[in-house]
Amino acid sequence: MKIYTKGGDRGRTSLLGGARVVKSSPLIDAYGTIDELNAHVAYLYDCLLETNHRDKVTVGDKLYRLQNELFELATEVAGLGREDQQQITGQAVERLETEIDTFTSELPELRNFILASGYRLTSLCHICRTICRRAERKICALKNYQVQPEVFAYLNRLSDWLFIVGRYLLYREGHREILWSIPK
Repeated sequence: MKIYTKGGDRGRTSLLGGARVVKSSPLIDAYGTIDELNAHVAYLYDCLLETNHRDKVTVGDKLYRLQNELFELATEVAGLGREDQQQITGQAVERLETEIDTFTSELPELRNFILASGYRLTSLCHICRTICRRAERKICALKNYQVQPEVFAYLNRLSDWLFIVGRYLLYREGHREILWSIPK
């Protein structure tokens, strides 16, 4: 099988179901942003596995699961307008909430805004979080499609999850959070 089809050589691509659209379509932009997020989660996963972080297996397993869920989410968004495309369910959202609560229970209370730095893995979590928020905005802009509420809830919760996991990885390695301060 050849990787190139030449079907997109003129700036158009096929959706699930065969319809052809321009590559700048809001739908292509939305699921392309989810694909971008998935690539960054993969990079975070690989960077974590290259460390001696005490939680690399536990968090790594969760990141691997997220990669699969993001692939399912991109497929769901690519198939908007077709019947029976729901891939992401309320159970996935509830699992993210449970994991957020578990990670948070080990962290000191957050009393200030923090900067997205202090440890490479933390910074990568924040990169993923901001791409996740962009994907959420792109999907919100899809006015001509019926998007399942679980898609919005999943992305919203996932960005919270990435924020907390960034804090968790930093804290568990003994690094201090860098507080935001107003310049004088």
